[in-house]
Amino acid sequence: MDLLVVAEDRADAETLGERLLGLCLADDVICQSQAEWQDRRQGRDPHWRGIVRDAVLPRLWLPLDADGAMTPRLEAWLRQAPSDLAMGLEA
Repeated sequence: MDLLVVAEDRADAETLGERLLGLCLADDVICQSQAEWQDRRQGRDPHWRGIVRDAVLPRLWLPLDADGAMTPRLEAWLRQAPSDLAMGLEA
């Protein structure tokens, strides 16, 4: 499964994307800042229009602390996500 990771800036998106890949929650990630994603959503590029059309965008706000480290809430979510994903795929 491919994931689109959107964060306030690209560095935060890439940090989260690498963690998701490390936990084997995705085969690939596309990391975008919020500004980049908005440009893609409103653009005319057929490739990105397809991605926008097919994207499932849960409203998850997964904060990083001031040093760019995962917060305890995010760490807990990342630990729980593999079992939640497995349950969703079985349904």
